[in-house]
Amino acid sequence: MFCKKCGAEIGLDFLCPSCGFQNVLSQEAEIELPTKEVNNNVNGSTSLTVKRSTAIIRNKLWAILSAAMFVLAFIPLYKGYDKMTNYYSSDTYYSLNRNAYVGGDAYNYIINAGYATAFFVLATGLALLGVGFLIVYYISGRGE
Repeated sequence: MFCKKCGAEIGLDFLCPSCGFQNVLSQEAEIELPTKEVNNNVNGSTSLTVKRSTAIIRNKLWAILSAAMFVLAFIPLYKGYDKMTNYYSSDTYYSLNRNAYVGGDAYNYIINAGYATAFFVLATGLALLGVGFLIVYYISGRGE
């Protein structure tokens, strides 16, 4: 590989030893490179460098995790809404009961409110986790 600025041969470390220009490969070329490579330093020691293709994959992983948390947050949100709004206690047919647990209506409201609150807290936690993954996605994208 050659430097785009001065034309010197640079190898695979993206930094030109002649002029110090940081060369960037196209995305197709990055995928063809191995994910890890051992480079020899000037003093003879070896260091492990991770290529940009693994950073791209890691960055996409944060985006996928963020989207998954937002989608998963809708499940407990729906369940909590269902506990609050779909309430019916039948005196004649037990099979018609909907979110009804005990005989007194006031107790059923209290129980369903507790369940709804727990589902809403779970939905909020999943949404906040999605926001956290989204923040990590944007931060890791700027680090490249």
